Amino acid sequence: EIYQCDWSSDVCSSDLKELLQNAFDAVKGAVSDVNGAGEKVKPLYKSGEITVQFNDDDRTITITDNGRGMTPDIVRKAFFTVAKSDKSDLPVHKRSGGKGVAKVGFMLGSEWIKVDTVRDGVRTRVDATSDQISGGTFQIVKTPAPKSEHGTSVTVRIPEYYIDENGDEKKVFFSGNSGLYPALNRPLIGPVEVKVIRKSSWADEVNSMPVGVNFPADKYTPLKVSFSWGDRKSTRL
Repeated sequence: EIYQCDWSSDVCSSDLKELLQNAFDAVKGAVSDVNGAGEKVKPLYKSGEITVQFNDDDRTITITDNGRGMTPDIVRKAFFTVAKSDKSDLPVHKRSGGKGVAKVGFMLGSEWIKVDTVRDGVRTRVDATSDQISGGTFQIVKTPAPKSEHGTSVTVRIPEYYIDENGDEKKVFFSGNSGLYPALNRPLIGPVEVKVIRKSSWADEVNSMPVGVNFPADKYTPLKVSFSWGDRKSTRL
C-alpha cells in the first residue's frame, strides 16, 4: 500500500500530536508494573518526564521521554513501519492511539527525522530524510550504552514549503508558540511531567505544562465510564 503525506492538513500539529502520544505511552509503560503480556515487571519510577523542544531558527521539534526505550527491532518493524506499533510495555486497557497510520505525517511530511533511543544496554540511532524512509533505505546504527540509560529522543525538521498538484510552492506552517498546538493544551492525565522549551537566536523559554502531574485535578469532577472492554476514568468541570 502506498502512503502519502496529506499537505492539506496541519503537518506540524499532527507530527507533534503523534510523537507526544508515543512518548506518553512510553512513560506509561515505564511506570506500569504489568507489561503487554500480563507479566509482572518492575516500574522504572513513579512519574516520568517528557520534554517538547521547539527551535524557531531551524524549524525543528524534538520530543524526549525517559521511558524504557526501543530495541533496533522495534525501531525498524514498528516505529518506521506504517500501520504498525509496539505497545508491548503496556496492558491493552492502558494503551493510547490507533493503528499507527497517523505516523505518515512525521515520517513523510518532515524534511528529515533523527531518532536516538536506548534500551537494555543498546543505543539505536537513525538519521534519515523522508525519501530514505519512504524507500526503506535508511540505516540503523547500534552502539553499546550504559545499562542504566533508557529513553527516546525524536527530532523532526518541518520543511518551509511543499509543491502542490499544480507545481506551485505552498508554505508549511511552523511556530514555536506552544499555545498554537491543541495537543499541548488538552488535559493529559497521567504520571508524567511535560515541559516545553522554545529555543531561538534571541532567547530560550522553559515552561511546565498544566498536564500530567501538574494537572489541576481539584478543579474537576472525576467520572468513571464503563465500556465493553473495560472501565475508564475521566474528568469534567
